[in-house]
This record gives sequence, C-alpha cells and structure tokens, in this order.
Amino acid sequence: MSPLTASSFPAAIDWAKLFALEEGIGLSIIRTDGIFRYCSPGFLRKVGISTSSDLTGINLLDVFEESFAKERIQWLQKVSQTERPARTEHVLHGRAIASTLMPLQEEPFADHVLVLSRSIASNDEDNHPPMPVPSAAAANPEAPLNPDAVNPDASGHTGAAPQTEQPGEIADTAVSPNPIPSESACSTTAASETVDGVSSKGETFRSNLIDLGPLSILGKRELEVLILLGNGYSVPETARFLYRSPRTVERHKAEIGRKIGASTIADIVSVVCRAGLRPEHRNLTRINAVHASYRENGVL
Repeated sequence: MSPLTASSFPAAIDWAKLFALEEGIGLSIIRTDGIFRYCSPGFLRKVGISTSSDLTGINLLDVFEESFAKERIQWLQKVSQTERPARTEHVLHGRAIASTLMPLQEEPFADHVLVLSRSIASNDEDNHPPMPVPSAAAANPEAPLNPDAVNPDASGHTGAAPQTEQPGEIADTAVSPNPIPSESACSTTAASETVDGVSSKGETFRSNLIDLGPLSILGKRELEVLILLGNGYSVPETARFLYRSPRTVERHKAEIGRKIGASTIADIVSVVCRAGLRPEHRNLTRINAVHASYRENGVL
C-alpha cells in the first residue's frame, strides 16, 4: 500500500467545515497585504473577537491595534516571499497562542498565507520546560540572586538590600531587576532555533507586544510578581530577584488576589499556566490588540 500524502487526501473533505467544528484550533487565510479571506469560528474565539463577526475582505489594520497588525503583516509577507512556513508565539487576550504560518503557492492563492492557531501553556513540557529554581537559590536558599546587591544585616545574614517602606505603602525603586540567565530553560527559543534565522524547525517569529486581556488590571510590579511566583520562584526568591523585601512581595501578592482572585500560590500558578506567561514577557509592550468594535462582549 502506498503511503498517504497530503496530495492524496480526499478532495471531498470540506476543510472549512472541519475547522468550523474544531473549537480548539483556529484557521484563517490572509492575503499578504493583510486582507482576511477566511476565518473559522475557532480563530475568532482564540483572539477574543465576536463569533458573529465576518472579517472576510477586512484588513488586519481595521481589526487590530496598528503596531500589532503591522507586525503580523510583516510576518505574512516574509513567509510568502521565502515560501517557507514559520511559527510564532504570542500572548493575545491573556492567552498564549502558537500559530503556524504556511504559504500558499497555488493560484489563485499565491499571495496568501494559511494560519493555524492553538492555545499553549507555559507548563507544556513539549514546548517549554518548567522554569528551574535559580541556580544561586538552589545552591543556597539564603543566597542573593545577585551578589552585587547585598548588605549584611545586624545578624550577619547576607541578603538583598532591604527597601524603606511606610505602613500600608508598597515600596518601589528604580533599581533594575536581576537578569534571567540566558541558559535558563524558561527561554522560548531552543538551542537549534534562532529568532531571525531559519533553523531545522523553520523560522520562529517573536512579538514585542503583549495583550494581557483580563490581566491588564495588574500594575507592572504586580505582573512581575505574578509571573515569577507562577514560574516557580518562592516569595523570598522573588524579593531578591526584584530587589524588594519579602513583605513588599507579599503585599503585591495580596493585591493580585484582590484584583483577579488568585490569592494562593496554586491559584497564581494556574493563572500563569493558562495564560502561558514566562519571565521574558515581563517587559513586552502592553496593548489591547483588538479594536473595541470587534471585541467579544465582556472581553477587556
């Protein structure tokens, strides 16, 4: 029996109907100038757009925030020009989404790209191993993550420099947090991949933008605390990483609980895993990706 290849698939398969029924995968076909030619209901749900919307003939720029749309149009054009598929990961409406971009080369779709999208999570071992405990903390739980930012206290204990705090006030400083080691397993780029080059797995595009959706209610420091705690850092380790006191981190944690209902570490881990948030997401530019007129009711 000859092997089954894509070219031998039954022509009678109604792919549009198939993806309309498959809620877990989003399918869209987009022209390289940004014009939608087809969107499955799964795609609309993935990006937080009302499923009653018909995007056929509408440009990405009319649906999404300008920088977000232009970034994706560049990806579409590069995939079409190179005639090679690519992969991208981004956080959209508070959910991590992985998309495969496949150039279509047959007329009349030679300038179109097929995009398959699915949700991913930061604890998906096939894509992103769980973030390890920082090496310094693993060797000595009391050791600071950065030896240049320590002061011994009266008892001789060496730790992160304490912050001056007023009762009921969360301290903040301009000190930069410790960088995440480049060899950390939390990196989204495997050793065989490059950001701008082509690897054995194909090209991988990285976005500089992040749409936190319901998590947009969190302030910058609260988001950092959420991400670090959700990726395996303890409260003391998070405090050392951010040059804050454990008491300050606990206050941020309490505020996170008040705002989004994630009051325990287990709750925080669950939120971070569902959103697919990783440490490198802390400093991305925040946006509301979808224009208000296209958002699903109740979507932030």
